Amino acid sequence: MPRPLSIGLLLVAAGPMAACSTAPLLSSSSPGTPSPSAVVRNSGSPVSSPRPSPPADFPVFPGASPAPLPADDTGVAARWTTGIPGSAAYDFYQHELPKAGYRIVGLFPGGGGAVIRFTAADVSWQVEIIGVNDRTQVSLRADRP
Repeated sequence: MPRPLSIGLLLVAAGPMAACSTAPLLSSSSPGTPSPSAVVRNSGSPVSSPRPSPPADFPVFPGASPAPLPADDTGVAARWTTGIPGSAAYDFYQHELPKAGYRIVGLFPGGGGAVIRFTAADVSWQVEIIGVNDRTQVSLRADRP
């Protein structure tokens, strides 16, 4: 390939990437839904959004201990760990969320993890249940796709 043509192709290919790197990335969420994502400005440094507050009457799995919240994911409102297998936590939330007045909108059981999507006062939430080493981690987070 002649040299001028290869340089031209590089410039054409780099054009769209350069445009993407200077445009701010914005997240959108529906009204009433806390936004779990951060906004990235031109500098590339994230500006975190406020962490959502969990509903006051949210049921906590019996025997679960509070766990640190992730610094890089402000969509997580609360987190607990337990030594009891995740299937017990999944069953607990499947039955206790409706009893507490929440409407379940999706049940997604899985081998290594599970998600229960629900609404509270027209705000969408998720309970994520995953195995971490020999523990079960339960996270309450703002809903996300």
